[in-house]
Amino acid sequence: MKTLATLLGAAALALAGCAGGKSGDSPPTHVNITFRNRVGTQYSLGLIKHSGYVAVIDASLNESPLGFTEVQYHRAGESLVLTDAQTENTQVLALRTVNTTNRFIELTDYATGGVQASYDPASKEGDLVRSGIAYHFTVNEGAAAVRFDKNANGAFGNNEVPLVGVSPSGALTRWYQRDLVQ
Repeated sequence: MKTLATLLGAAALALAGCAGGKSGDSPPTHVNITFRNRVGTQYSLGLIKHSGYVAVIDASLNESPLGFTEVQYHRAGESLVLTDAQTENTQVLALRTVNTTNRFIELTDYATGGVQASYDPASKEGDLVRSGIAYHFTVNEGAAAVRFDKNANGAFGNNEVPLVGVSPSGALTRWYQRDLVQ
């Protein structure tokens, strides 16, 4: 079985125990991970791994569940991984707002800051454009939740997208949720 430190390789800054988590979970592990995506944007994330899920920790030590699969709908405060299937460029964002009055969503890219995307009031669909790639999304206004085509392949499947980082040597490392929670 691979250890978390082995999977993170050179991208990991630190690996230390941390208290917290849901009742019944094994004690979570805190990981600080720094990586550069394919277009050169640098990410530095604090992650908590619990049994069954991974969460991003913000500056106030709040946990934001990190979604890797396309079937997931995300609500405000939840984070997600977008990785284009063609270029393998990864971006990690947090959904901040679903504005059903003005028909837009607002997210925060953990590396570059805030971004907005509007959606059609009839179809409840829109495109979030990041690094020249359109990630299609649908909005469930009643639940104030959003589902993304996280690999930008034009379909909502049960796909799990990887978080892809580039090491200083230029080698690619791919982390899936299943790798991080073992």
